[in-house]
Amino acid sequence: MLGGVAGLVLLAAIALGGLAWRLKEGPLSFDSFAERVSVALEQQFGNGYDVDVQHAQLEWTDAPILSVTGVTIRDGRGNLVVAAPEAEIGFDIGSLALGRLVPRHIDFVGLAVALTIDPDGSVSVSASGSDGPDFSTPVQPTDASFGPASILDALSAQLGPIGVIERAGVREGRLRVNDRRRGHTLVYDRLALSYVRVNDAESRLALSANGPSGPWSSSLSLKGRKGEERVIGLETDKLAVSDLLGIAEPGAIPVFTDMPINASVRLTLGADNTVAGLDGRITGGKAMLLFDDPDAEPMFVDQVKGDFGWDAARRSAVIRGLDVDAGETRFRVSGALTPPAHNGDMWRLDLATSGAVLAGEGAKEKSIPIETGALSARIPIGFGGIAIDKLALAGPAVGLELTGVLGRADGFEGLKLDLVTTSRMPVRTVLAFWPTFAAADVRAYMVGAIQDGTVQAFRYSTAMSPAVLADALAKRPVPVEAVMLETTVSGATMRPAPGMPMLSEIEAVGRVTGQTVSVSVKRAVAAVGQGQPLVLANGRYDVADTAARPTVAKVTFDASGTADATLAALRAEALRPFVPAPLELANAKGHVDLKASITFPQQADVQPADVVVQVQGAATGLSGDNLFGKERLEGANLTLLNDKTGIVIKGEGKIGGSPAQFDMRQPAGVAGGEGIVTLTLDDAARARRGIKLPQVVGPVDARISLKDMGQPKAAPKVELDLTRASIVDLLPGWVKTPGKAAKASFRLETDADGSTLDEFVLDGSGPVSAKGVLRVSNDGGLVAAKLSALKISAGDDMRVDYERQGASSRVSLRGASVDARPILKALMAPGASPMGGPGDFDLDLKAQTIVGLNGESLSAVDGRIGIRAGDYKDFRLAARFGAAPVSGQLARDETGKLGVVIESGNAGAFFRFFDIYRKMQGGAMLVQFTGAAPQMSGTLVVNRFVLQNEPALARSAPNQQNEVSFAKLKSGFSVGGGKLAIRDATMWGQSVGGTLEGYMDFNRDKADFSGTFVPAYGLNNIINQVPIVGPILGGGQHEGLFAVNFRIAGKASQPTVSINPLSAVAPGFLRKFFGVMGPGEVTGSAPTPPAISER
Repeated sequence: MLGGVAGLVLLAAIALGGLAWRLKEGPLSFDSFAERVSVALEQQFGNGYDVDVQHAQLEWTDAPILSVTGVTIRDGRGNLVVAAPEAEIGFDIGSLALGRLVPRHIDFVGLAVALTIDPDGSVSVSASGSDGPDFSTPVQPTDASFGPASILDALSAQLGPIGVIERAGVREGRLRVNDRRRGHTLVYDRLALSYVRVNDAESRLALSANGPSGPWSSSLSLKGRKGEERVIGLETDKLAVSDLLGIAEPGAIPVFTDMPINASVRLTLGADNTVAGLDGRITGGKAMLLFDDPDAEPMFVDQVKGDFGWDAARRSAVIRGLDVDAGETRFRVSGALTPPAHNGDMWRLDLATSGAVLAGEGAKEKSIPIETGALSARIPIGFGGIAIDKLALAGPAVGLELTGVLGRADGFEGLKLDLVTTSRMPVRTVLAFWPTFAAADVRAYMVGAIQDGTVQAFRYSTAMSPAVLADALAKRPVPVEAVMLETTVSGATMRPAPGMPMLSEIEAVGRVTGQTVSVSVKRAVAAVGQGQPLVLANGRYDVADTAARPTVAKVTFDASGTADATLAALRAEALRPFVPAPLELANAKGHVDLKASITFPQQADVQPADVVVQVQGAATGLSGDNLFGKERLEGANLTLLNDKTGIVIKGEGKIGGSPAQFDMRQPAGVAGGEGIVTLTLDDAARARRGIKLPQVVGPVDARISLKDMGQPKAAPKVELDLTRASIVDLLPGWVKTPGKAAKASFRLETDADGSTLDEFVLDGSGPVSAKGVLRVSNDGGLVAAKLSALKISAGDDMRVDYERQGASSRVSLRGASVDARPILKALMAPGASPMGGPGDFDLDLKAQTIVGLNGESLSAVDGRIGIRAGDYKDFRLAARFGAAPVSGQLARDETGKLGVVIESGNAGAFFRFFDIYRKMQGGAMLVQFTGAAPQMSGTLVVNRFVLQNEPALARSAPNQQNEVSFAKLKSGFSVGGGKLAIRDATMWGQSVGGTLEGYMDFNRDKADFSGTFVPAYGLNNIINQVPIVGPILGGGQHEGLFAVNFRIAGKASQPTVSINPLSAVAPGFLRKFFGVMGPGEVTGSAPTPPAISER
């Protein structure tokens, strides 16, 4: 018997040795063996598992290893459990020697599994790695399934077919999780699973992979048998929280983070399956927490540390301490998590904290100290949600209580919150606790706008199903009843919009529902300007439908305050496109009352056409400086009305002391408005403004209009009606009487140095007109003019440039035709001309033709004049009277004094041009004068000329047929003070000679000349050349034995000639005493010219 057994053993050993020698030579492949392997595995797994192996080959390392390909394992229901391209199976050597295949370990290589989580929470597994499910298992947790012992039993049972072998594992596996609830897919590569059954009482499981957040690993150990004390040990290394949270239902835990977790947990169960002990530690590294809300700011966590254990008396997991450091947020919580004691119970979570600090709403906000905090909550089986029975926070500036449900709990699914303040809180602190998805638009606006204040009361309630919550997070409309927010705020400070004035002392009550917003502002203050603030009252902010896109808001309020505060508020950058530009008024005084209604879409790019503004009100006692330049506004009363056509402001007041009317309009949809001011400027009003125009006397009606008010380059247009004024020599020779129409217009641009009259146009209602640009200094004087067209007479065609620098002026005149008659008449006209003296000036004159008086004209005129301190520094003249040349230049007289010399080949034309004397014809003229203008003296010499139709010569030369020829005229003269004085004037010819002296006073329109005509001058004057006898018998050197006295006197414009016939028979020495007898008088001496004032 023993020999037989020994023989069998020997044969088996020989067979086994031969097999081992063969396998060391190389793998032994045979497909027929695959069938036996499949059967062997089915017998080992039991429970109806079906195993299929496509190919097998046997090889030897330290023990015989069977490599198989095409491995599939199905459970008793036919569901595919495992589909691996390759596996390695180890067998028991003893059973192999006896011809039996008993698997001891199995490693799957390249295993690919696809896990699909459907929107309803059911899980579909594809063991082949494709998205198509091989089987699905809806998640249906039961009350008993979440006890610690049940978890351990379930874990052992769920090891499935590999739980009956000594060792199993996966190498180079791949797991793909397709979460259709969230719409994203997670892939885990290099998946490695190792299961070792040490003995019947101890098993070990290790799992590692490379996930989206990096590589991680975990291990689980199970010690003990059912019915005995058992111990579970869990270790994790860099296990990403996101991998754990990914299995939770969306919305149940609305947080995502890739925080790496290192955990060490030891759980002990007694023989009765109760928890006998728990000890654990958890550490989380730096990470970012993202909340399931696109508007929520991420939270950056520096570190998390936790320590927990088991309280057997309370049957609770004790959280000894959980420390969280996240920037300025720091807190430590402790408490307990109590498992359900009976079916139908829920997990209970109780936490408490003290001395916590929370970060403020923004990066620059102060942190919020929390003195005490307590949470009491319940968690249903399956961890599908949490029911918050009470969350209470208290601190120096915090008093809050919260109840609600997140996820699925207490028969509610979704989000239900009731947040209420229990004490007054700073408004920025309330905003830090206000959920970002709750009335998100309102919250976002408040975070950006409100800066300070106290919340007297705040309550936020919401009840949202998962679908409604998804709509809220996606900014889609929610039902009215889904949200209710009520708050009362006092002492708040906010800026309604960027570029708007800051509002303070706000007293407001607000109410928000799922589709409406209404805020009532009892009082607010806009601290703008330097004076009293602008007070707002009866304000309302309403959004009737938050579901509209864009939402439309309506704001109404009353405003009352000082004028400077109102103007400062209207100048706010944000209001410029929507309200008329305010008056540019310095030191504004007065009072303003307004009622306003503004409707606008709440969107990023609001256009003026989208905004409907309705305002009405009044300003009383309005005054200020620098209106239209430096004008002062006084005592203005204005009314404001806004309708569909635009804004209209009307009223009256005084500008610079002159009564004025105001009319300002801004059409709807136009950024800039138009303002019109009308006023009358009399002589006193012009003098107050420093306008130096003595040539204008009487009232001038002005209309000032400004288009595009508020625009940077807007300049007022000024229109002047000169009809009621009289004008004398405003332009040389221009005389206008009251009632005769005349007008001027220009665009006024003012700067620190003065004003520019651009687009200047003068229409004198006749030939007088001008166009160009004028520049006026701050003292009202003209400093520059550039006239592209100037007409004083109908025939004028000229342009003028004028510039004043200090006391010196420069004039450049160019023209085809210049009519000088008005200027010459003005110079000769009686009375003092309003035209002042020229002072220092330079004149550059070029004209084709200059028309003078009495039908005379100069042609080809080219002249330059320069005067400094009354002295001529430059004088050049070239022109012609017909064919006769006219020239002028500087020269020195016989005393060496510098003066002006003018020569003309036609003296008669020269005198007629200036209307000095009309009877002379021809003659070569030389004029030389010196002195400081306008007071000068000089000499005049004319050779070879004819006096024609001169009444005074009719009796002296009766046979000359009204034409008397002269050989020479010589005279001295002086000019100044509006007077012309002639002295020692003599003229002679063959038939007639004579003398002349006297004066003309143009200012008083007076002339007085006396002289003597000597007939037969050549013979009659001989006796006068005899010494001693000549003067006695013939009079002066240039008189004669027989001569006639004459006198020209009266108005300079219409003089009268008188002749004394008795003087013809009187001896020369007596002739002076006869003089000329007028009516009722006999004068025996020549007139004495009035004195010419010295400069």
